[in-house]
Amino acid sequence: MKALFWSAVLNGIAAVPIMLVMMIMAARPEVMGVFVVGGTLKWLGWTATPRVNGNYVILR
Repeated sequence: MKALFWSAVLNGIAAVPIMLVMMIMAARPEVMGVFVVGGTLKWLGWTATPRVNGNYVILR
């Protein structure tokens, strides 16, 4: 059970920087070509990123 708990903790810590990089890359036409994220999906992604970070801070 301890391994499961600590793997979830590490996942929560690693998720925020990965989400930041993914959102930045998804918004760049040089990276995504015609599949650039925009509109509602972009808004949802940027809204979810600080919420995940907030969850980490609260649960820490």
